[in-house]
Amino acid sequence: MRNEEGLLLVGYRAVPPWIVPAPRDGPLLPPRVLTMSDHLVDPVPDDDTWFASAEAAAALTRHTTEPTARVMAMGVHERDADDVIGLRLTLDTDQLCLNEHVRTPWPAQLHVLGYELIGIEACGFHSWLCYGEVASWAHGTLGLQLNSHGLVNSPTDAERLSEAAEEPGSGLPPIPWVAAAIAVVGQ
Repeated sequence: MRNEEGLLLVGYRAVPPWIVPAPRDGPLLPPRVLTMSDHLVDPVPDDDTWFASAEAAAALTRHTTEPTARVMAMGVHERDADDVIGLRLTLDTDQLCLNEHVRTPWPAQLHVLGYELIGIEACGFHSWLCYGEVASWAHGTLGLQLNSHGLVNSPTDAERLSEAAEEPGSGLPPIPWVAAAIAVVGQ
């Protein structure tokens, strides 16, 4: 997958994959999903820790007792940056290193593995997968298939999903939903 033009870095986290409980969304979800949601997984060292650099996050993971934690990067398109940063900081000022003051371009060496639909709430970034059978809804309504990481492959499909998520009948709460690029550092 080619990195999207206009992508900005939000920050880095040390996060284990989400082990999908059976029979959630049947064959539409892989057994492990990459996510930035602290509602599905426990980021290291805690839910509010974001890092401004991959190196700082990697230094922490060397000392963690969570063996599956990986340093991951999250980015958003510049058209969504004001919403993501502004709303998050308005709702919860405890989030760290969300690049709220500097527009940091997505690092060229990071390969986007796909897009996670994130909801912006006071309690943190929610994954759309926090809510029941939404992968089935996206497949049936939009024809979307998730990749082997549990992410949407293309930025166009992720944007379509973001728009559909805010419509009644999606099964998702009425909050802002944004497509977030996800990468694993060193992959």
